[in-house]
Amino acid sequence: MLDARLFVGQDELALAKEGLRNVFDRGLKALADPKVQEEFLFYSAMLLSAESCPSELKVNLSSFRCNLSEETSAFIKAQDELKVASELSASITQKLFVVRQQTSKYDEVKKEMIASDEKVANYKSTIKELDAQIKELEAQIKGLEACLATEVSNRKKIDEVIDSIETQFTTARDGLVSGLAQVSSMEGTTQAAYQLVTRKQSHWDNLKIMFTRFAIANATMSRHPSVKWAQQPDTLYITIELPDAEDVKLKLEPEGKFLFSATTGAEKTPYVVDLDLYDKIDVNESRYSVGSRNICHLVKKAENKWWSRLIKQEGKAPVFLKADWDNWEDEQVHE
Repeated sequence: MLDARLFVGQDELALAKEGLRNVFDRGLKALADPKVQEEFLFYSAMLLSAESCPSELKVNLSSFRCNLSEETSAFIKAQDELKVASELSASITQKLFVVRQQTSKYDEVKKEMIASDEKVANYKSTIKELDAQIKELEAQIKGLEACLATEVSNRKKIDEVIDSIETQFTTARDGLVSGLAQVSSMEGTTQAAYQLVTRKQSHWDNLKIMFTRFAIANATMSRHPSVKWAQQPDTLYITIELPDAEDVKLKLEPEGKFLFSATTGAEKTPYVVDLDLYDKIDVNESRYSVGSRNICHLVKKAENKWWSRLIKQEGKAPVFLKADWDNWEDEQVHE
């Protein structure tokens, strides 16, 4: 059992933030462990008691604490149901493959049976035609009868093979019907489980983002470096002028969030740039490079079009945000 008395003399807010950050990094599934639950409840209680904790974070954190057991149990149960559905789907696919394979073999043997029937019919016809000449053609009749016996024996073997194939086909078909019936009965449960997992994970991710922003906002007062920008129809060029930058971090979100942080100098002075870009971006195709005097970001737009401004905020841009006239290109000149 964690005891706050063990941490007397330490910065409780910093301790709470560090403890919660470790819990968030382990993910929602880790809360199934009672020890992790105990850590979450302990550190979140410390954070909720801090006056600097935002009200919105307090409301969401308190709600999650109250329903911690139900939230965790529902998440784990939904994941288990999705696993069962996936295993059942794999089983049905295997049975369907067997059905198709046996059907193909059945068709091949069926062709052999038809060919054998045609041979038997031909031999019988020949025997009838030679009945009138039986005395002269006894040797031929005996030969044909031997051939007929061989084909009859072959037909018997073919019948046995067909019986075996039909048995396997029936077994596979019954298994397929049973599996499809189970999938049909689980369709509603699987969909509900998927929606529940998605909703709970989204709630968890939003809570984590809110906490991260809170932690950054409550850190040592940061400064805004000078930021220059230019654009092409499909690309943004964002240059942050910060010589000898260290501990450079960049977080991009598809909806247009641009969050940059770094330190510089012997005193590790922190610098932060937090922008809500004008439109959506492609996070996976975006890149940045760190130079001795600046950090250059190449941000890919989600849609190939010109933006009327860099950020969503209308009106006058922040004082630290300027146009990069060295790389600037007018839309009409580009066209």
